[in-house]
Amino acid sequence: MPIKEANTARIPATIAQALPRNYRQWRNIRVADQGEQDSAILAIMGGIENYFCYNPLMKKALWRAAIETSFIIFLFYANLLMGEFTHSGKGQQNGLSWAVGDVFTTTNFAIALIAALIGYVVFEFLRSKF
Repeated sequence: MPIKEANTARIPATIAQALPRNYRQWRNIRVADQGEQDSAILAIMGGIENYFCYNPLMKKALWRAAIETSFIIFLFYANLLMGEFTHSGKGQQNGLSWAVGDVFTTTNFAIALIAALIGYVVFEFLRSKF
């Protein structure tokens, strides 16, 4: 049962057709019948992928976020590793390989990732204010 709107683009059963490239085209997507819902979801996901991957400003923002969070994670691990070799740490007695194994754990990575994301949001907020 087709929808009778003038600006409605019908989603085909195959995804070989060109996908929408921007948000205005996404708004015009309507599902023609129940059997084409899966292909509509795939088309919208493909449109999102096109928006994030082919939009130069979005690609630049994603690279910037990845680089800044990676740098914060690097600083976190460098700080932990230096802490193993202070007077109170066991790194001096057990060596570098033990210290690296003690620092790189799943728990520390989760803490580093959460701290990096919070730090990125705070820096972006401060960057927009000043």
